[in-house]
Amino acid sequence: MRGAVLRPFSCAVLLVSACLLVSVSGCSLGDDADAGQGDDTVTADTTGTAGSSVVGHGGVTLPLPGSAFDYQLGGGYPPPPGVTVVARDRTDRPADAGYDICYVNGFQTQPAESESFADANPDLVLRVDGEPLVDLGWPDEYVYDTSTDAKRSALAAVVAPWIEQCRNDGYKAVEIDNLDSYTRSNDMLSADDNLALARLFADTAHRAGLAIAQKNTADRAG
Repeated sequence: MRGAVLRPFSCAVLLVSACLLVSVSGCSLGDDADAGQGDDTVTADTTGTAGSSVVGHGGVTLPLPGSAFDYQLGGGYPPPPGVTVVARDRTDRPADAGYDICYVNGFQTQPAESESFADANPDLVLRVDGEPLVDLGWPDEYVYDTSTDAKRSALAAVVAPWIEQCRNDGYKAVEIDNLDSYTRSNDMLSADDNLALARLFADTAHRAGLAIAQKNTADRAG
């Protein structure tokens, strides 16, 4: 679980189609290669806090550009005045401040779950000399092994219930963290490996009616 920080919601990256990374603030929404003209039109969503979100391509709900954003991964607390977009861990409840994002660690283990996950899924974590490869920046997190179709499918099956629970809890989007884990994989993974898994996560999120975001490699936005 990562620390909390308050900042404007600006150019966060949302996956609003199964294969497309789209920036939503200060940038164009973009559209699918197969989408017709006008498919990226957005309309205000008035079901939550006034002016907190818009409905984008495919019917997923997106935050309004420029909305104040609070990252509450250290544990939920009442958002500061003016904040309408809040991200919390998937084990926490939505803030109900307007637009709620559910944090999911999709490419590495959460610290409290690392050993149990590796024991239950020994082939789904990268290993060096038989030991799980840890993220040196977050030494209690093991890096998932995304190197084959079979392993990606297995990881997607593990994460899918987490994404679906985010929907059930009332979140409007999921943030899948650590897409850039391949940069910490001792060259055992590639960007393409992780992007292929991200597409599976996007499929799951969209079936659940959720937008999906990532923040680690914004340079790969479509």
